Amino acid sequence: MQDTREKPPLAGVKAGAFRAAITDARIAIDFGQPAPGAGNVVNLSNRVVLDPVTVIRLISALQVCMRDHDSKWGNLPRTESVAPTRSHAEPEAAGRKAADLFRVFDNLHVPYMYERSFRMSERALAANRFLLSMGRKSLPGDFRQSVQDICGRIGMPGALREQVDAHIDGVRSLHLGFEGDDRVLFKCYLEYDHSPHGAGTVPGEPVLLHLAFKWDTGDPDHHVTSRYLWFRLLSEAQMLERMKSIYGATDNPSLGIAGEVLDAVTGRANTEDLQYLEVQEDGNERKSFDLNFYDAGLLVKDLQPQLARMRDRFAIRPGQFQALYDQIKSRPAGHLAGGIHRNGKDFFNVYYGVQKRRG
Repeated sequence: MQDTREKPPLAGVKAGAFRAAITDARIAIDFGQPAPGAGNVVNLSNRVVLDPVTVIRLISALQVCMRDHDSKWGNLPRTESVAPTRSHAEPEAAGRKAADLFRVFDNLHVPYMYERSFRMSERALAANRFLLSMGRKSLPGDFRQSVQDICGRIGMPGALREQVDAHIDGVRSLHLGFEGDDRVLFKCYLEYDHSPHGAGTVPGEPVLLHLAFKWDTGDPDHHVTSRYLWFRLLSEAQMLERMKSIYGATDNPSLGIAGEVLDAVTGRANTEDLQYLEVQEDGNERKSFDLNFYDAGLLVKDLQPQLARMRDRFAIRPGQFQALYDQIKSRPAGHLAGGIHRNGKDFFNVYYGVQKRRG
């Protein structure tokens, strides 16, 4: 028997292929060698089982090593051998869909904005989410036709494309959204041109800022339309009162957390520089708000106490959240969405790190 106290059990083992699989809520990495003369068949010999947090850290470390290797000795050839198991049959569908969405904007060869987010809900942390944004002036040619072309490329259902065409007048920006943690969802937001201090502005009077069309890419008939109403020039107290009306009960822990974030934000920015929105959808229980506070100049780590309370509120495993937090804590904090989702349950979405990209 090998003495593992003196020599690691995999010391001296060399592998020419690997396979990753999920087993018992952990990540299993199997190593082996391509079978001679057997096409893409792999003979597996060793297995390492890791918890998800360790896998995230391993991926980060491997990316650094790969960059260092490529810079010193040139790029390694990327080849694949596939073990004959269901777990390795096809690439991750969400990754392909996300790449499709980026490709639509990249192929226009104009600047656009990229923003990430994560969602916390009961025992769930979803971080495979992003938003791509482009101004009307950046889109080449006829704006209406350009938007319709984009909607066609991303597979928007025909009924939603008709709605986009009917509501395109007055739009100043186009946003494409992605969620890929469970089902793969695409979103298309039309943003309308409104000034916060424009003529006829009445404090607290709502205007339609975003009209959003969201659908399940695996079941396009499953879709919803969301209206984002901007309540302009609210005071901090007025924003808090509207949040209370969304949650219904003043003793809801999520309301307390949202109030703490609002207090932290208004301590760093004038309330007139904030955007307070509420979301309406027909036919479901969603009642939520969206507070945009990029102008406050906060970093994600400035909201660490509130994020920790969200984590505890939804029973997110501390290590799972910490792995994400360590990666994003120094990025700009952008906006907080929260309230009651379509399933009738509390949630929080945190948006951060908006940056410019060019196709």
